[in-house]
Amino acid sequence: MSCLCAGREIIVGLSGRTNMLGAQAVAKAFPEYPTTIVRVTPPAVHLKDYISMAGPEVLAVGRSEAAQQTFLVTVAIYHGFSLGLTTAFRLHQSNA
Repeated sequence: MSCLCAGREIIVGLSGRTNMLGAQAVAKAFPEYPTTIVRVTPPAVHLKDYISMAGPEVLAVGRSEAAQQTFLVTVAIYHGFSLGLTTAFRLHQSNA
């Protein structure tokens, strides 16, 4: 499973190793946290290959073009921006 617990939110990466059913299972298991699903840009197969928590409310992002693309999609969805062809989306919003 490719998950990143980002404080008050869970980010799940979709790749060859994590599918939509797995991402939905995470959201269902933790309904008190909003869950954002992001397509991991190849060649990585785990979200944490590109993005990790570096501290409270601080993300560390790799320098590669694929890492930057995955990060930009994550940030855009987190802040509610549209990217045209959507490669990520918020699964649900918590009432917390």
